Amino acid sequence: MDDYFREVCTRNAVLSKLDQEKLYQHLINRIENNGQVAVQAPIQNKKNQKTKNNQNRQVTQRKVYSTMTKENENMLYFKVLTQSILSTGEMSLFTRDAYLKSAYYCLEHSELKQSYISLTRLAREIYPTLLRTSEHDQNLSIEYEQVLGLYTLFIIVQNDESDQSITSFLRSNPNLVHIKSVKFSLKVMNAISSKNYYRFFKLYNLCVDDRSKSLMQTYLKHSRVDAFQYIQKSYYSIPASYVSKLLLFDNCEEFLNWLNKEVEERNKRHKDKLPVKLIDVSSMEVIEDKETIVFKRPPNNLIIR
Repeated sequence: MDDYFREVCTRNAVLSKLDQEKLYQHLINRIENNGQVAVQAPIQNKKNQKTKNNQNRQVTQRKVYSTMTKENENMLYFKVLTQSILSTGEMSLFTRDAYLKSAYYCLEHSELKQSYISLTRLAREIYPTLLRTSEHDQNLSIEYEQVLGLYTLFIIVQNDESDQSITSFLRSNPNLVHIKSVKFSLKVMNAISSKNYYRFFKLYNLCVDDRSKSLMQTYLKHSRVDAFQYIQKSYYSIPASYVSKLLLFDNCEEFLNWLNKEVEERNKRHKDKLPVKLIDVSSMEVIEDKETIVFKRPPNNLIIR
């Protein structure tokens, strides 16, 4: 089964309705079995092969897929599946299932582009169409609200705060602002656009949806760096344990390790001249047992004592 769909993916072919359903079920089985699907041995030379070119193509195909991880191969399958469905223009419960699984699986494995494509189609086309033809379907409505919240959050986190995508989307659907999941996403947007990092960290802690939290993590690192720079400008000394809690680290040691790594990476990128606004640590090699961060001005150096 894998060999057949691998060849289809290589040819970038459009799947028939039957093959779409087969591939979807195959993907579900792969995911549920943690990828433990039988893979045939590499192709050997056979006398009955039609042509040498065909043999070489198959061997090359094998080599390409042998270097792919199980997750990457699954995501490639999802891409081919959703593209095939898009080409047919079909709107059905099967379409919903395929795009929903694609969106969630790709998000869980940090393939944000494919996840965003699937969520966009779900939020803008598939669910509205299904709800028009299936009135009073409460389960479908609940699913739609969850997708809308995640889609709205996706636009906010992936785009610059000045981007008009979310504004135009909400203007065309004014009732969406009353949906609980969308309200939460708009609060995140407000925290990001106003650079209110304390508010962003608080919302991150309040978030109960694992997928939304996973998406917010893509902005968490950036928020930590910016928030720490504001702290650096505002304090002469501050307890490291307090900063670690403020920036949502599990403990002080994790925070100090992050700080060391962040400084090291930034210093590598600016070997010749370190911008003043960046974190500069000249004597910060062993800091695990330290308790207080001291910002010494001028110059703009940071030491731990």
